[in-house]
Amino acid sequence: MVVSKVDQEKSKKHRRGHWQEALDSLPGPFFVIEQVGLNPAEFQGHAGKCVMPVEFKGKKYFCLRREYPGEVLVDQLGDISGRYFAPPYFASAPAFLKEHSMGKSGAANTLGLDVGDMGHLIKSGEIGHFFLDGKLRLWRSDIYQLKSNGTRQRSRSKKGGKARIPEAATPPGITTGPVVRPVEDNRTNPSVKNELASYVPAGLPGGQAKVLSKEGERPRAHKKPPRRKETPPPEQEQLVLDDFQIEADQALQEGLSVLVSAPTGNGKTLVAEMLAKNVMAKGLGMIYTSPLKALSNQKFRDFKELFGENSVGLVTGDISINQGAPMLIMTTEIFRNWCFCEPEQLDKISYVVFDEIHYLDDIERGATWEESILFAPSHIKFLGLSATVPNVDEMADWISSVRGGNVVVILEKRRRVPLAIRWVLPDGRITKAKEARKEVGNLVEHNKALRSSRYWMGE
Repeated sequence: MVVSKVDQEKSKKHRRGHWQEALDSLPGPFFVIEQVGLNPAEFQGHAGKCVMPVEFKGKKYFCLRREYPGEVLVDQLGDISGRYFAPPYFASAPAFLKEHSMGKSGAANTLGLDVGDMGHLIKSGEIGHFFLDGKLRLWRSDIYQLKSNGTRQRSRSKKGGKARIPEAATPPGITTGPVVRPVEDNRTNPSVKNELASYVPAGLPGGQAKVLSKEGERPRAHKKPPRRKETPPPEQEQLVLDDFQIEADQALQEGLSVLVSAPTGNGKTLVAEMLAKNVMAKGLGMIYTSPLKALSNQKFRDFKELFGENSVGLVTGDISINQGAPMLIMTTEIFRNWCFCEPEQLDKISYVVFDEIHYLDDIERGATWEESILFAPSHIKFLGLSATVPNVDEMADWISSVRGGNVVVILEKRRRVPLAIRWVLPDGRITKAKEARKEVGNLVEHNKALRSSRYWMGE
C-alpha cells in the first residue's frame, strides 16, 4: 500500500492535534510524557515550540511555555522542587524560573567568587540548582542569602582547607600543649622525650626548648592566659538600589510629583528618605504624613535616628515636638487642618509624602486625603507611597488634573519578600492548602459520623 505525502501530512496534523489536546488538558505547566500518554521520540521532535525540558533533583519534566495562573504555577513548582514563591498574577513557567534564577557565571560575579569556588558551593548543596533547557540554573534566593553574609560565603567556598598546626604536634598527632606538659613534669619515657626533642620547632619559646632537651626538673613556668582574639567588625555592604527606586529618585530630583506602587517590603520608604536628604540639603522643608498616630510615632523615631534629633519634628493631635524642624512627621488630618487654618506654616515646605495614599479610596476617611491634595499650596509637590493601589494611573491623572503638572507613576510588581498562604491545623501544624483541605474534609466526615452515632444511640 502506497501512502501519499498528503496522507502523511494529514497523519502528522492529526497527531499534532492529539498532542495539543493532551497538553491543553493538563492542570499545570509541569508534566512528564507518561502523564499524557505520548510517544517520547515523536513528542521531543516536534514539541520544542510549546514546551521546554526542566530537571529538578534528578527528575526530568517538561514545562509548557504558555502562561498559567500564578497560584497554579507556584503550587506545582513547590511540589516538585521544594521551593515556594509568591504567586504572580499570570506567568509562564520558563519565564518565572529564569526570573528567580541565574547562570553559574552570573552567580559567581554576584558573589565575587571564581567559577571553581561556585562549583564547590553547588556540590556542597549551599546553592540549590536545577536544569532548564539543558542549562544549569542557580536559585537567586540562595545566592542573595550567601551574599548577605560575606564571611560565611567565603568560608563555605574554600575547598577542604586544613587547619595549620605546629610541626612539633604533627608526629604524635596531638597539640603543642599536651606535648610540652608531660615533658615538663618528667612523666614521659626517655626514648619518647628524645624523639619529641628532635621535633621542636624554632618558633617555640626558649624555656620550653630547654625543657625538651633536658631530663632534669625545673619549676613549672606560669602559663600566660590566652590572648583574646579580636573579632573584626562586620563588613559593610554597599547598598544597591532597585530600578524603581532609581526612577523615583530621578523624577523627584526633577521636581515632579511621584506615585510609587510597590509590594510591601520592597523599600518604598527608602525613596522618602532619599527625598528628605535632598530637600534638607537645599534648605527646604518636607512633611511626612501617615494615616495612623502609631505609625507617625514610629516614623518619628526612625527618621530622628537617621537625620538627627534637631532635623525631625512630630506633630499629632496631642503632641508637638520640634515643630520648627525642616522635616515634620504628622497625621494626614493635621496636614489637612494646616492647609485650611495655618497655610503660612507651609511656605518652606517643598514636598509632602503621603504614606498609604490608597486611603484616598476609603469611604470614611478618604475625604481627608482628597482635601489635602486639593487645598495644599500650589508650590507643594507630592510623593505617594502604597502597596495596594489597583488604579494608580487613574489616581495620577486626577492629581495632575487638579494640581497641574505631570505626575510620574512608578510601578513595581515583583515582590522582594515572598508571601505564601499556609493553614494552621487544629494540632498546630502549618501546611499548604491542599493538605489542609484534605484535613478539613476528614474532620467534617468525622463530625458527621459522630453525630450519626449519637442519633442512633439516642443521646
